[in-house]
Amino acid sequence: MGALLRREKGAWQAFVRRYAGLIVAAVRAVARDTGDVEDLAQEVFLRLCKDDFRLLRSYDPSRAGLSTWITIVARSTARDAMRRKRPVSVPI
Repeated sequence: MGALLRREKGAWQAFVRRYAGLIVAAVRAVARDTGDVEDLAQEVFLRLCKDDFRLLRSYDPSRAGLSTWITIVARSTARDAMRRKRPVSVPI
């Protein structure tokens, strides 16, 4: 992860290759049969690299393993996106 945060060439591609399956699986568990899995996974990656990897820089290895942390981020991102897309029903 250090190479990624130092913006070393190829680090982002290696990160994506390593964690794409994990992120897709975590998103799929939330999105189920909505057909939004790929879009939501992309949103997770965008969130992770946004603002010079601000979210990734906040990762604390003393609190969780990186795979666990990424899974939590992926599920949270997917849930937030699904809530935004859900139609609001207004009682009559």
